[in-house]
Amino acid sequence: MTEDGRNGEPTAAFRPTPSPPPTTEPAVEARHAASDLVNQRIAAVGAKNRGSWLGTVTDPSTGFGADQAGLFDRMTALPIGKLAQRNVDVERPSGAATTGEPESWVARIRQTYAFTGYDVGQRDYTVSYVLKRTADGWRFTGVADGQNDRQPFDLDTAHRLAAAAALAVGRKDVVVGIVG
Repeated sequence: MTEDGRNGEPTAAFRPTPSPPPTTEPAVEARHAASDLVNQRIAAVGAKNRGSWLGTVTDPSTGFGADQAGLFDRMTALPIGKLAQRNVDVERPSGAATTGEPESWVARIRQTYAFTGYDVGQRDYTVSYVLKRTADGWRFTGVADGQNDRQPFDLDTAHRLAAAAALAVGRKDVVVGIVG
């Protein structure tokens, strides 16, 4: 039996999902693009490659891009392992025409991760991004309304305090101790 309780199945810290073949259907193309961007982010976290992560957003220096730079820093400061994509779905934003390709899409991304050395199982969460085709290709341009499950790495001032049997994540001025 493997460390994570699976019977002989190979494990990988970060598992990108293979890209599906191209299509002409706008929603399918947007879904493939979102999946590719998520896989790029998963690989970037595993490699601690901030540039690759920021290559998934329109402008890494301002607004949403700067927020995403901070998210990357917080994620890589925590012992995140087994980060993987569960599924990606896209939908037209409210008010968009029902035919043709809209200017942007809402990408709902279900992912999973575990804190290495602390979690026995996986933690699933959903995040929703605005997805847009730009001159540089598909990019995430913002956080979309809808399901956005908060995670410890979403805390703007996340700090990590680890002990042999516990992991505390929170604001440094609030985390005062761990009882083991």
